[in-house]
Order: sequence, then structure tokens, then C-alpha cells
Amino acid sequence: MRRIPLLALVCAFAAAAQPSEGTSDAGGTGALAAPTLTALRLDGEGVRVDGRLDEPAWTRAQPARDFVQLEPTPGAPATERTEAFVLYDRAALYVGVRCYVSDPSTLVRRLVRRDDFGEGSDRVYVEVGSPADGRTAYSFGVNLAGVQQDVVLYGDRNGGDITWDAVWDSAVGRFAGPEGQGYAVELRIPFSQLRYDAASDVPWQFQIQRDVAATGETSYWAPIPPEADGYVSRFGLLHGLRDLRAPRRVEVVPYVSARATRAPGDAADPFYAETDASPSVGFDASVGITSGLTLTATANPDFGQVEQDPAEVNLTDFEIRFPERRPFFVEGLDAFAFGWTRASAYVTEQPEFFYSRRIGRSPQTFGSLYSYAGDDAAWDTDDDVAYVDAPEQTTILGAAKLSGQAGAWTVGALTAVTSPEEAAVATLGGGRGVRPVEPLASYSVGRARRAWNGGRTGVGVFGSAVLRDAPDGSAFSLVTPTDAAVLGLDAEHTFAGREWSVSALVAGSNVRGGAGAIARLQRSSRRYYQRTDADYLALDPTRTALAGYRAEATLAKVGGGRHWRGAVTLSATSPGFETNDLGYQLRADWVGADWRVNYSEPSPGIGGVQRLSAYVYGGQYLNYGGDVVYNRVNTGGSVRFSNLWTLSSVVAVRPTYVNDRLTRGGPLALRPADYSASATLRTSPAKPVRFTASVAHRQEFGDGNLGVEPEWTRRVRLGVTARPSATLELSLEPSWTSGFNTDQYLFADDDPNAPDGFGGQRYVFADLRSEQLELLAGVDWAFSPDLTLQVSAGPTVEGYRFSGFRQLAARETYDFVRFGETAGTSLVPVVETPDGDVVVPFEEADWFLATDAHGESFWIADRDFTFLGLRGNAVLRWQWRPGSELFFVWQQTRDDYVDLRGLDVADDVPDVFGGEVRNVFQLKATYWFGL
Repeated sequence: MRRIPLLALVCAFAAAAQPSEGTSDAGGTGALAAPTLTALRLDGEGVRVDGRLDEPAWTRAQPARDFVQLEPTPGAPATERTEAFVLYDRAALYVGVRCYVSDPSTLVRRLVRRDDFGEGSDRVYVEVGSPADGRTAYSFGVNLAGVQQDVVLYGDRNGGDITWDAVWDSAVGRFAGPEGQGYAVELRIPFSQLRYDAASDVPWQFQIQRDVAATGETSYWAPIPPEADGYVSRFGLLHGLRDLRAPRRVEVVPYVSARATRAPGDAADPFYAETDASPSVGFDASVGITSGLTLTATANPDFGQVEQDPAEVNLTDFEIRFPERRPFFVEGLDAFAFGWTRASAYVTEQPEFFYSRRIGRSPQTFGSLYSYAGDDAAWDTDDDVAYVDAPEQTTILGAAKLSGQAGAWTVGALTAVTSPEEAAVATLGGGRGVRPVEPLASYSVGRARRAWNGGRTGVGVFGSAVLRDAPDGSAFSLVTPTDAAVLGLDAEHTFAGREWSVSALVAGSNVRGGAGAIARLQRSSRRYYQRTDADYLALDPTRTALAGYRAEATLAKVGGGRHWRGAVTLSATSPGFETNDLGYQLRADWVGADWRVNYSEPSPGIGGVQRLSAYVYGGQYLNYGGDVVYNRVNTGGSVRFSNLWTLSSVVAVRPTYVNDRLTRGGPLALRPADYSASATLRTSPAKPVRFTASVAHRQEFGDGNLGVEPEWTRRVRLGVTARPSATLELSLEPSWTSGFNTDQYLFADDDPNAPDGFGGQRYVFADLRSEQLELLAGVDWAFSPDLTLQVSAGPTVEGYRFSGFRQLAARETYDFVRFGETAGTSLVPVVETPDGDVVVPFEEADWFLATDAHGESFWIADRDFTFLGLRGNAVLRWQWRPGSELFFVWQQTRDDYVDLRGLDVADDVPDVFGGEVRNVFQLKATYWFGL
């Protein structure tokens, strides 16, 4: 299984571009001729945003008509008539859209929270592109109930940063007259919310999109053919915007908040308070440096989250990634996007270069610093610590961000400083003191990208740096680097009439620090330099730096013909590459290829079918020692029916390959071959009651490995959403997962009889049977577009039973010595009592005394447990004026780890509500004003 050469090329494909019906090629570029529209300047006329479009200026404005479908019949005229008009003055852009409808009873009106359109509501989007790069745009959506949605679109794609919140006005009104009936949407978009060059006379990119919920129809003013590459670059052109002044974009958002936590605790703990109250004040501010660049700063930022991270039981050696929800970091995140090529292929273990939750994270080093006794120690190190009062988060002293357009460049720069943190401790001897848990640190990240040729060609640069006050010899030098830097370059070019794209990136990292910190990086699950049989890796405990690279290149078919797409991606991550100081990375030591071929039919002409697609993709990866450590082939597809139901499925096969992570730094093992299959069915989102059902199954083929049964996993997830009125939505989503894992890692310890390549260690594993049940319920109540209440709650019960204890028998195999089953071995279950250990049945044991075939004995602790969890969240949000909000949040958690109750977890659901309760109440008010 070793030294298998890397495949020179995993997949090669070519599909002839098929001309689409009813389209014309402008100059052989593969692009449709862009429609044009001229905005009408308002000379002293007022426009009231009320959804009526009854001011005289609207009748003089040039209309945008002749909308074209993208779905369900690409290229066909829209079935419902739509007209749009554009006005402007020195302060704002005004857009009016009349949406005619032949049968008003088919309109779907849903009142939801801002930005939460989902599916199933009639709506309109107005999208204004940045003239500078042809790839970035600002999307302003309004649904029939008047709910707003705003998104920054980037990368020339129909998707981007939905967390961006602009300050703008809109209104929706119904109309009826001799020309027809329907609804009108009126928007006022201040120029201060856009990025543009006031001195340029280049036409703006402009688009209008209309969605009809009852039929699933999506139509555009500037046609978006399904065979075309790009999205923003396909917009029409808006002329007539002249003599615009650079707006004074000064915005200040002060806040005041109060937080109270009530939780159980130990009355003897000197740091415990039944109610912990913490008020806070601060502000965010943004200033328009130029008409395209914005500087955002924050003082004493409030990063209280209105949604909690879910409780996770993590039995792996990899970190769980949680999403970013803090407004300062999520807004404008598109400006920092780096690390992905134009790959429709799924790129395996792709690192994330900027993971903003590293900034202000929970202190990471407390447990590693218990033994610290430096010259400035303020505690008695001879006493054991009894109680600890450690901060939940690292304080962010300040942060600033510059983002936007600078000529043809899209730029983003962010810097933040976090304070040093200490934990108060009380010892058994009555001593009191503090211990350092996080050093003073600064975080910086920058990104710049330039586009040419209407966005078809682009190059960019990325850089990040982390500096910590962790000098050599200090406690922190044992556990955390002093500085970490990443520098990267990327480029993309679309050619052959925008049918093909080639893109690539290269990045290097360098991390420096004390020998202890660098040794921790070498030993981490991302690389395992201590692997006992890896002659190309060497753990060096004296190193004070670690460096590496990441490279990726993709050739993709992105346009031409409406059916075939695909990509081939080659990538490599050297063993020393490290981004986790300001990024998110699961592994290094990884080189290989991914490929994907897609087939889609947007208008199949089959009775009852609106759209169908199919794909096949795969990948193979080697480590830098030449071992094939990953291999897979997946195929799947989806169908959308004319009743708006969708059905999707995936089937995957993974052959046997080497596993260089199973023993967590020990020898190579094998990973048995397996297959998996899943399917999901969703009913129409336009109906008052919607259902979702999904099933999944994974099974090892079972190839006769010594004493090991095939692994399997099964999952069922159901969901029902009911909307009894336009303002109220109820949801219930139960899910059940059951599994049998035959290689759950337990520990490694000394073994004088260990085989060659084991480094004198035994590697102990167990069978793990598990079952998880989750019941999630939610209520969304929208009293108005500006006042909403969201409540979600659900118990989680998980049971885990460990059995079949054994040790790996030989390297590069999946063979084990099973204690108590393999000849010459034994496994004795015992329970601890005041009078000594007593032999008991297996299920009642506290410990197991294992003896191997050489007579060596050691103890294995009973690890069976049940997790009982409850997460409740209620958020009342009121936007009491544009940009100004009031939040009231109530969060409740109940988490408990108890002895295994059994693997029939449904019986344990009532016990969830008996756990200790932690309540958090938060009130926050913000006020937006512009200067």
C-alpha cells in the first residue's frame, strides 16, 4: 500500500458548447448583448417611498421591460409582466417595480424576519453592480410583505454576504386599474450605502429579478442564460448617472447592553454568584475615506451572540468549526475571501485562511499553565487549585477594518488587538492569586484583488499576521507561537468565449515561537510529525519555527452549452503548512486531485419535471510519503418537479486505503472500503405546510479483517413547517442517528513487546455503538417587517457504549488483538468498592483489566456515557428606526453527562428537563445616525 505514485491526471473532459435557443452572441464573447436603461434625474422633485409610484417623475422615466425567465423555461419570456423605473437625486437612487399578476389569489405573502426570505414568497430584487471590477454588486430584496433583504454579491456569483445590513427604505403597495393588477415595490437606496467612483462616467451595472412563488418562476431584466458563466458581469447597464458627489459616509452606531446570567454553582466557590450581571457600552463607526473605500472601527465592541453554538460531543482529535455571527466581523467578509480556485469539484480538506472567530476566542492556555511558577507568580504553587474564575472570552480592546473599491482594486484590511487575560484562582490552602491565561495579541489580515476585461481576468494577494507577547522563557512560550504569518497569491482567467476558466493560488506560512509551542504544532493532529513509521517526517523538539506551503490549480468548464460543466483541481498542502492562528485547517501533509463532471437540463421537456441535474465527482490524495490516504467516487443528482417538489440523492464509494491518522501519531493502519447512500425529498416551499424527509446509510463492505465487524451508520431526519397565517411559522425537525464504529481510538501506552514500527507503544481501540436523538422545534412570529420574535428549543440525547477493547496488531493492516477473545488474552471487568475491586458483569464495570498475549496487563476505564442537552433561544428584535435596533434575548441551556442510560435514547428525553438550568438574559439597544 506504500509508495504509490500520484496520478498524473485524474480526469480529463471536454464538452462541445451547444448554442442556446433564442440567444445571440455579442462579438463572439459568449455574452448576450446587455440591455440598457437610463436613470431620470430629479430636479427638486420629491419622491415619497410608499409603494404607490404615483409621482409624475415615474411616468417620465424610461421603463425596463421584456423580462426573461431563468426558471422554469430558460430564455422564454416571463409569464407575468414586470416594469421597472429608475430615478436619482444627489443623495439616493430610487427604483420602482410594478409586478403585474393575472390572478392575485396566487400571490404568496409571508411576513418573516429581515434577511430570512427563504423560499415561498413573491419578491423583487434590485441589484446594483460595482463598475470597477464587474464582479461585485449590492442586492436589495423586498418581498410582498415588505420584508427587506440585502446581500453583497462577490466573485461574479449569485451569492455572497447576507449578513451585510445597509440602511435603506422600501415599501410595497397593491394596485389595480385598466392596465392590470398586481403589486408595486418602491426602494430608496442612499448612495452612501454603495461603493463607486463619483468622477467616473462609466455606466453602472444593473439588474432586476422577480420571483413568482406559486410557479417557481424566476425572471430577469438582463437575461441570465443557464449556459452562461458569471452573474454580476451579465447585468444590464444603467446610464444617466451624472454629476454625483462623493457622499459623506460617516455613520456611528453606539450601543448599550446589559447581560445577566443565572446558573447553579458551588456555594463554597468564592467566585460564584447566583446572578452575574455585566453592563456594557461602546460603539461602531464607519467613515467613507473615498467614494469606494470605507473605514470601520469599533470601541469596546459588544460581541454578544443572539444565537448559541450547539453542544457537540467530539470524540475525534479534530477541532469543531462554529460559524461567525459577530456583526463587525461578518459584514464585509467578502473583501477577505481567499483560498479557493474556480472549482466546481469538491476540494478535499481545503484550509480556510481567515477564520475570524480566532479573534476574541476563549482563552486556550489555562490548563497548560497550571504548573507555571514564574518570577511574577502571585500564587502559592505548592497548593492545589480548588476554584478558578476564568474569562469566557478574550477582551477585544479595539478593531478597525478598511474595505471597498480603490479604482480597479477590491481591497480589505482588518486589524484587532486583544488584551492579556488572567484567571483568578483559590487554592485548597486558602491562598488567592491570578494566573495568566492569554497573552496580549494583535491580529491583522489584508486582501487585494484587481480585475480586468470585465471581470474575466483577475489577480490578488492575501496576507495575515498574528503577534503575541509570548517571549522565550515565559509560560506562554510553552504553548502558543509568538508570531504567525501567511502570504498568498491567486489568479483567474476565463477564456474561449467564457466557456473555460483556469485559476490557481499559492500560499506560504511561517510560524515562530518557543520550542514547546512549535513542538505542539509538530505533534498536532494536522501533521503528526512523531509518526513512528514516517521516514519523511521528524519531530524536532528544539525547533523554534515551522514553515510550509499550500498550492491549488483548477481547470474548469464554466460556460458554453446548457448541459455540461466540470473541473479538475490539483492541490498540495505541505506537512509544515499552518494557518490555525488566524485560519481554520484540519490537516496538512496532503497532495492529490479532485474532479467533477456535471450534467444539467434546465428544461427537460418531460411531463411533470421542471429541472434535473446529475454529477459524478471523485478524488485521490497521498501524503508526502507516497501513501494513498484518501480515495473516493461520488455520484448523485436532483430533480425538481412542476409542483415544486425536489428529490436529490447521493451514492459514494471509498475503496480501501491507508489511514495515517487512526493511531494519532502511531503507525499506519488500513481503512476498510465502504459505501454510502442518501436521499432527500422536499415539498413545495410555496404551500402553507411543507415537509422534508432525508435518509442516509453508510456501510463497510467487510473484507474479513481479523475479528472486526463492518462499520455502519444510519440517519433519518424529518421536518415539517406550517404557516397558519402570513405572520406565523411553526416548525418541528426530529432526527435520529445510529452507528457502529470499530476503530474508536482510546489511548496509547508503553508496550515492551510492541511490533516494529510501533515506537514501543500499544494503540488501544474499541467498538463504539452510538445513538443520537434530536427534537428541534421553532416558532417565528413576525408582528411587522420591523418587529419579530423567534423561539427555538429542542432536547438532544446521545448514548455511547464502548466494548470490544483491542489493540492494533500490525502496521498497515486493520488487524487487532481483541482482549478476552484472542488466544492468550483476557479482559476482566471490575467495579471499585471501599473494600477493593470486585469482578462484575461487563455492563456494570468501572474498569477493565486487560492482559495481552505476552502477559502484560493494564487498565482500561469504562467510558460509556449518555449526554443530555437542551438548547433554548428566544430573540425579540425591533428595528425601531432604520439602522437602529432593540434586542431582548433569553437563552437557556441544560447539559449533563451521566452514566449510560442505554441505547434507546427516546426513553431519556424526559430526563433532559431535569438537568441544572443556566439562563442568560440580554438587552441591547443600538442607535444609527449618519453625518
